Amino acid sequence: MFRISSGAFEFPIDQISFNLLENKSDRISLSWHLTKQEKAKIHEAFYSAENQASLQRLSELLGTKR
Repeated sequence: MFRISSGAFEFPIDQISFNLLENKSDRISLSWHLTKQEKAKIHEAFYSAENQASLQRLSELLGTKR
C-alpha cells in the first residue's frame, strides 16, 4: 500500500515504523483494557534503540528538537 501511494503523489512520503513486539513469542492484547504487564511492555518498547531512532527521525521530519 505504501509503494502504491508513494507513486500517486508529487511529493516525497517518508515511512517511519515503531515496533512493539521484541520477540515473536510476545503477545499483546488487542483490547483497550491492557494489563499492567502489557502496559509495562509498551513502555519498555518505547525506549528501545529501534523506536528511539524512529522517534528521532520523526522529530527531524517535523523540524522539532528532542
